Amino acid sequence: MKLPPNKQSITLIGMAGAGKSFIGRNLAKLLEFDFIDTDDVIEKDTNQKLQKLLNNLGEEKFIELEKNIIIGLGNIQNKIISPGGSVVYSPAAMQYLKANSIVIYLADSYDRILNRIRNLESRGIVGLKNKNFEQLYQERQALYKKYSDITIDMSLMQTNDKNAKAKEVIKKIITEINKLN
Repeated sequence: MKLPPNKQSITLIGMAGAGKSFIGRNLAKLLEFDFIDTDDVIEKDTNQKLQKLLNNLGEEKFIELEKNIIIGLGNIQNKIISPGGSVVYSPAAMQYLKANSIVIYLADSYDRILNRIRNLESRGIVGLKNKNFEQLYQERQALYKKYSDITIDMSLMQTNDKNAKAKEVIKKIITEINKLN
């Protein structure tokens, strides 16, 4: 796989529960890239769980914090980045990620995503204060598509086995990236 010279990293976007972190870790291992989960970075930097931070800061300030963490990553060469699902609410964060990485949207059906989330109320999902998860899902679809270079439709994958699916998704990611060159 050959990445474009100006984009030597990959960013995975999508809803909570889409598999960004699981697929990202596996892709990073395969490519021998570093893996960055920005939710983990936020929790480590603030020493708070996302939900508590979201409750304390409010959504606007949380999105600002998320943006600052992402832009603060600096040189993101040879990285797989998994930002929180709300990253698309920050045009500045998305502009930074698009300028420095190939942005891949891991799309999946609402039902399949909801099935994978066990901790909806405590997960730290921006927007749940005023909308239900399905409304957020619908709202964010256009934003994920707007910012992505590549969309991977996870509902088309042939298996339900988590590890086999990750391999299938990674193979599709590499195929799609190769088409960009």
